[in-house]
Amino acid sequence: MTLNGALAAKQGSPSAISSSDSLILTHGLRSVHDGVLVGVDTAIADDPRLNARLWRCPAKRQPVAVVMDSTGKKLPRSSRMKRLIHLVGSPTRRDPAETDAVEEYTQIVVPTVGSWGSRRQLDLQAALEQLRASGVTSLMVEGGGNVLRSFLEAGLYDSIVVTVAPKIFAKPFCPLSDVVWEGAKQSESLLLRKCIRCPSRRNKQRDVTLMLKRLS
Repeated sequence: MTLNGALAAKQGSPSAISSSDSLILTHGLRSVHDGVLVGVDTAIADDPRLNARLWRCPAKRQPVAVVMDSTGKKLPRSSRMKRLIHLVGSPTRRDPAETDAVEEYTQIVVPTVGSWGSRRQLDLQAALEQLRASGVTSLMVEGGGNVLRSFLEAGLYDSIVVTVAPKIFAKPFCPLSDVVWEGAKQSESLLLRKCIRCPSRRNKQRDVTLMLKRLS
């Protein structure tokens, strides 16, 4: 994120924030998880691969991509994810030509609860239980902002990793600025495990990454 808490310059529009060194660190974090989760809007806007290719992670240890989708949106045909678990609110028919690159596709129907604006929300606890039953026992929730917010507000996290870049956006998209933290009334504590400063290189920005572990 930027110094003023932005995850993007504009909602729904990919923004280059962190450095290439921070991206390598992100791939290292991906490599120690069974799955990497994003919301369907991020999957469509960013077209991520959600793998750990920059960390020299062996093929058998590459995380599976997980896309959370309560809206029934279709992923772009150009989607670059190889192995995909699609969390949906209701069964949807997948056109084999819809996503050319996907080699392994699994659809999991998750109950919906409540709503966020005009859209229904997936039951996150049920989603995690079904992912665990599918072999995903450790999950990295990577984005977008509303997905991160939903997991934080539900208290469904063990650790938080935040990378802060030396940038400021004039009209930022800051979905985490008013998160209602689970356990806030009990003064929940987080332990700072590591503070990493990316190596300083000429004409390169120097990000700071904080790794925090939940204590309660």
